[in-house]
Amino acid sequence: MGTDIDKLRGRLTSNQIRLDLNRVLKRFDLGLYRQSEVETKQGVLARGRDELPEGAAERLRPDHPRIAELGAAYADHPASDLSVWSDHRLKGQIDLRYFRGDTQYLYQDRGTSELAYRLSYDVARSNDSLGLFDRVNEDGSFGAIAFEIDGVAVSRDLIDSVLELNYLSEMLGAGSLDDINLLDIGAGYGRLPHRLLQAFPGATASATDAVPISTFLCEYFLSEHLGLSNASVVPLHKFSEHLESQSFDVAVNIHSWPETTTNSVNWWLQQLADHDVKRILIIHGSETLFTRSHQLSEEPFEPLLERFGYRRVDLRPKYSDPLAQRLGAFPAFYHFFER
Repeated sequence: MGTDIDKLRGRLTSNQIRLDLNRVLKRFDLGLYRQSEVETKQGVLARGRDELPEGAAERLRPDHPRIAELGAAYADHPASDLSVWSDHRLKGQIDLRYFRGDTQYLYQDRGTSELAYRLSYDVARSNDSLGLFDRVNEDGSFGAIAFEIDGVAVSRDLIDSVLELNYLSEMLGAGSLDDINLLDIGAGYGRLPHRLLQAFPGATASATDAVPISTFLCEYFLSEHLGLSNASVVPLHKFSEHLESQSFDVAVNIHSWPETTTNSVNWWLQQLADHDVKRILIIHGSETLFTRSHQLSEEPFEPLLERFGYRRVDLRPKYSDPLAQRLGAFPAFYHFFER
């Protein structure tokens, strides 16, 4: 668990927290390691600058004409009323060559220790009824941060995806993911469609986003790099047309609507309601759903969901164990709605 262990010790100043954490780790035959032990048991497999696939550096550049083309097409779209993800806030923040690194797409470091990843992985593995950890893998590509845990390369991408797919399977019913048609709104670089189709090749997924560079990265990652023929990358200005030809089992929005404006969320929900998408999974950092204004103030948006006929049927923490929810890697809450 390496370089961050001393920082972790500094944060865990309460003896009670330390005792509690040891108790939960003991259930997995683990414990809080001394630093000398940690360095022999854990190791960082990737830290953001591994060799890129052939042609990636040329393709993944900020001045690529496809980004400008998408930006022009999205410019006056109702869903492009952005706040956190506006162009001036993103400028210079993301190295497109390493889009799976610790970026706005997926915080992975930000002071989060390797011990937190260990705890998160073991809790996720204990709840992996689909056996996804034995069916999907982390290769550390494009800068993803991965730790070796029990011989497995573990990243936040992997942990989050396994938890989310198991949750969807529970909510939609056994066998539902085998041929699911999933719509990912705010898909980022296409993390969840990638993991879904890696584990369930008979499934289909559509990835869409209001941020031009996100669509650009999805096109590269899902279509060009992975070659997933059952993944559709849908540019924002073609989204309504795409919905006309599809019937989706569920729409997901993962840490996206809480980072945009009420006007944008209103447009997305109108589209989902008009095209009879009955289920929505929203993953958010808190139990209260909110959007962010251009000034980044919070505005509740559950009333919007109710206005379009969506009712909450489930709310639960990301991690089933309360201590993991407190001390694990990037806790969140799952909000499930139906209409």
